[in-house]
Amino acid sequence: MNQISENIINFIKSIYCLVSRDLRLQFRNLSDIISVITFYMIGVLVFIFAIGPDEEQLRIIGVAILWVILILSSSISINKSLKEDYEDGNIALYQFTGISFELISLIKIFVFWILYQLPLIIIIPLISIILNIPLDKIYLLIITMVIGSPTITVLVLISSAMLLTNTRNLTLGSIIVLPMSIPVIIFAMGAIDSDIKLFYPQIYILSSMLLASLALGPWVISACIKIALKN
Repeated sequence: MNQISENIINFIKSIYCLVSRDLRLQFRNLSDIISVITFYMIGVLVFIFAIGPDEEQLRIIGVAILWVILILSSSISINKSLKEDYEDGNIALYQFTGISFELISLIKIFVFWILYQLPLIIIIPLISIILNIPLDKIYLLIITMVIGSPTITVLVLISSAMLLTNTRNLTLGSIIVLPMSIPVIIFAMGAIDSDIKLFYPQIYILSSMLLASLALGPWVISACIKIALKN
């Protein structure tokens, strides 16, 4: 029994070390996180200047703008999310930690969402006010983004894992992520713009997509990493 408890403790320590290591490495490169936030805010401003001072128009399409730019800003970090660990040889060393690539992939999803998606969700209320979005829609927008953005994170990491050995076409990852993100946008926008009676069914669909991505995503990412290591 003591041996089992010790193994569990060591397992938890290994996970903690991987999470803290990834967080420390990313915080050393704050410029990447700042670049994503800056791109998000500039993208919103570009839409505002393109539409002009029509407050009613901004109110109508403001939510769609925020969702689209969230996906575009996430695609910026596709080539850096796993590429650096792969090139430094850290991914190969993970084989000797006793932790499966599936669990490592799940940790990467968690860290990526915390660093690159959560900051954007935090500044959503401020940007929503600039876009003249009603307060009730801001509340619904935040709920849909909290549920839908992890699915985008999984798609980003799948694209990154598929392109670990790619050194030429760096835009291919964005081409993969954008079409696969369409269902998330459809149901997120449906939840916000539809009647309140249809809000919860749309949220349940978004939640189902999130659970499916968390169940299948780590396996796909792990398979792509293993293929890259063999090459």
